[in-house]
Amino acid sequence: LHFRFTLQDSGKYQLTYTTTDGERSADPFRSTITVHADDAPRVVIDKPEEEETTLPANGQLAIDGKAGDDFGVDTITLKMRLTGAAARDLPDQPFLYGTERSFRRQKDGTFPTDVDVKMSADFAAIKKDAAGLDFTPAADMVIEYWLEAADNCEPKPNVGKSAVKRVRLTPPPA
Repeated sequence: LHFRFTLQDSGKYQLTYTTTDGERSADPFRSTITVHADDAPRVVIDKPEEEETTLPANGQLAIDGKAGDDFGVDTITLKMRLTGAAARDLPDQPFLYGTERSFRRQKDGTFPTDVDVKMSADFAAIKKDAAGLDFTPAADMVIEYWLEAADNCEPKPNVGKSAVKRVRLTPPPA
């Protein structure tokens, strides 16, 4: 017999059998199922190391990090938010070829449990915010950024988040 279903909690079960003639098994099989919790991915930004850095408003923020999960990482996304009086979300930047792609391996359907992240955010290329409104990076803006990783949990993935860091924009070099 083969069953496929998602369990949330550990528990006990029993199996009984009934023949086509209606006779039931005298001694049902009893056992325990242990469900291991599916933790959210662990995500860190290794570089830049500082909690706040400075870059020109037309610069690129290079990010190195790691994401790991007990059952497998599905997606990783760079999230950014402009802070201050005009606070607003900036567009998500998915890791892996710039699209919302899964790390699922087509060959066997598995997911990596550890992923090294190397990506960058080109501030000059950001022309719209997440809501589609015009955005122009300028000196003295502070942008918060972090990485989020989603695992392959069904029906809803667990999401892990790195520590939030900041970049303060300076005037572009002359």
